[in-house]
Amino acid sequence: MVLPTSWWLHGIGLLLGTTLLAFGICMEVAPKLIMVPGEGIVRAFSMVTKVRFGTVKVCFDISLIVIASVLSFIFFGRLNGLGIGTIIAAAITGVIVNFFNRHVRFVAPTDPRIKTTGTTVPSQTTD
Repeated sequence: MVLPTSWWLHGIGLLLGTTLLAFGICMEVAPKLIMVPGEGIVRAFSMVTKVRFGTVKVCFDISLIVIASVLSFIFFGRLNGLGIGTIIAAAITGVIVNFFNRHVRFVAPTDPRIKTTGTTVPSQTTD
């Protein structure tokens, strides 16, 4: 196991991890079938506001950091458990998601009964 000892190795690890996370989010959200609650609420806000998913994700993640900071000061009297890597990851994950959404084509649902909203359409029967 390699342990990074310098700040630039930590930075490379952070960028690689954030890029992998953003790619996974794109693969999860693209088919519009099912997603974890955190991405689901971002998708709902994105659909209602007509703002790009990645942009809403940055706002959502930063709001979670603000909430965590406030709660940290309330319960511990100081900033606890929130590092620079968390802040950087929150700020750039959505940007990378937007990049992937613009430049990478993900697989759409293959079931013809599934509309792009993720709901199923009743089967059509012919007599």
